[in-house]
Amino acid sequence: MKKVIAKSGVSQKEFPSTPLVVTGARLDQIRKTVFEKNPIEQAGIAAGRKLIVGSPQSMGTNTGFNPCGARHYLSRDEGSGYWDMLYIMDGLLVSIADAQYRQRIDTHWPDDKVLKVRLTLSGRMLDTGGQILSGPGDCTINSFSGHREIPYQLDAVDEPFQSVCIHLSRPVLELLHLDSSVLQDPFLSLYERDELPDSHYKLTAPNTLIGLAREMVESRDRFSANTRRLYLGARALEILVTVIEQYRSKAIPNTGANRVSQRDVSRIHEAHRILGASYAAPPSIQELARLVGINTTKLKLGFREIFGTTVQGFIIQQRMENGLLLIENTDLSISEIGYRVGYSYPASFTQAIRKHYGKTPQALRGES
Repeated sequence: MKKVIAKSGVSQKEFPSTPLVVTGARLDQIRKTVFEKNPIEQAGIAAGRKLIVGSPQSMGTNTGFNPCGARHYLSRDEGSGYWDMLYIMDGLLVSIADAQYRQRIDTHWPDDKVLKVRLTLSGRMLDTGGQILSGPGDCTINSFSGHREIPYQLDAVDEPFQSVCIHLSRPVLELLHLDSSVLQDPFLSLYERDELPDSHYKLTAPNTLIGLAREMVESRDRFSANTRRLYLGARALEILVTVIEQYRSKAIPNTGANRVSQRDVSRIHEAHRILGASYAAPPSIQELARLVGINTTKLKLGFREIFGTTVQGFIIQQRMENGLLLIENTDLSISEIGYRVGYSYPASFTQAIRKHYGKTPQALRGES
């Protein structure tokens, strides 16, 4: 299918233009920008009075479904295309990209505590090591603890970056009145404890979800101003509940004696939570399997299948992320930080940091 980069036609003027660059922007910045660009009256839940979106009285109180949006166009120096930002309801924002850049972009995810569900149609997102985080046909579920910024690259030179990203925080899950039994982590930890790990899940998106995302991108040419924002809001909710259901019932493609059942999936998620809390002094694989009631083979197989890394790889990831957090935000000595995240010898911690980030702890501290 031919890729289309939006031009400044009538249908694209329905969302007011803003200079705010979406990539790297905090959610509160995006929300504030959208509110300022849309002085729409909405029913105030508190006291039953009407509030103006963006007014001091309305900030954080809008629980109704009344989507409003803003658009950022790329400059000529950057490339062509746009990012749409859509506020749907408390705890639910959507960004829609159709943008082609002149060069690969170095940017970052800000230190927001947020869960992101992204459907990518074209273009790629890469980590700093060049590994593909999201590419055409992928559905990614990114969970951010909010403790630090996470760098990434946007590769949309040879083809435009077209994607739909749903940004979730706890209020929207509460508003939807979802039963916790239908949720898996990280949705479950967000819903029950308002906590999120730093994690990345990549699934192959079914055609139904890709079709919904494509319709959202192409809706710029099919709807008028008021109807498009309602259409996008409804589609975003449809994608959200579809992903929650498909993620919950996701079958792990194993066969034979080592096949992982849905019950075992829940146990593996529990193992993931245990490791997230005890990465500095984790249980052995045998002890972890005993704690959650699963054999070691299924634990290792299922953990890699669900989380995209091994048990040991996840432990190292947690040590590196929390170690970097302490390096950048405390005055603790490097040896003390290494000890706190699970390294008995400073040299081992320094070597692990250098291998993971390409720099020594001292160099990373100098950049913070």
